[in-house]
Amino acid sequence: MADEAAMFSNDGLSITATDINAEVQRVPPAARKESLSKPENVTQIASNLYVRRALAAEAVQQGLAADPLVAAALKIAQDKVLSDAILTKIDLANTPSDQALEQFTLARYRTETQRFQKPEEIHARHILLKKGSAEAQAQAVKILTELKAGANFEELAKQYSQDPGSAVKGGDLGFFRRGQMVPEFDTALATLLKPGELSGVIETEFGLHIIRLEERKEARTANYEEVRTTLKQETLAKLLNEGRAREAQRLLGAAKYDPHAAAAYAASQQR
Repeated sequence: MADEAAMFSNDGLSITATDINAEVQRVPPAARKESLSKPENVTQIASNLYVRRALAAEAVQQGLAADPLVAAALKIAQDKVLSDAILTKIDLANTPSDQALEQFTLARYRTETQRFQKPEEIHARHILLKKGSAEAQAQAVKILTELKAGANFEELAKQYSQDPGSAVKGGDLGFFRRGQMVPEFDTALATLLKPGELSGVIETEFGLHIIRLEERKEARTANYEEVRTTLKQETLAKLLNEGRAREAQRLLGAAKYDPHAAAAYAASQQR
């Protein structure tokens, strides 16, 4: 704007607030506001823009804008800015009301139910001893006996377990799905039905395990509220992309395509 104060200027060139605003459009709004509230950041952006504009002016003076490749690049850059501006208008025209978007999203949830299946999840703890000796087997049996007598699983796991990832957490493996553990481990877990139940001493390729079931989350379908936010974003993006695709098809449908020209260019790149 003509009445804007120039942050940098010289010989007819200047950088104003409008230039700054145009430059930072790609930055997310929250980060943009935080960054532009600091004068030193504004100064850095403005100085970078001024140097770029001054170099561009010198390039024009030196006749570089007449170079066919430079001229084409300038046209493409202009096309990008203007097409982005009109795409914003197209997106706005294709953005449904909140009520309509909610209806579209709910319809997708109901027709894409398979997407929202959550398999069974199991929460367990274990104590792991490295196999390879009779002493290890005897120690595992001794620990299991203590556990059955009421010893604290978490404390024994911290004391004896040789699984560095879970021992410090009292043997806690967190939640996992069937098939994520080795088969012998999964088979042993399948026999544990109630929280607190213990397995026997189970041998796998990793060693000797004593497992305690903590919790089972049955397989289920995620309810709408669990997926609503993500699915709503997906639905809006789908509607906007479809709107852009329709516009692209309209424009391409009115254009003349010369496959020979495309083939000739491709051939020229093989020389």
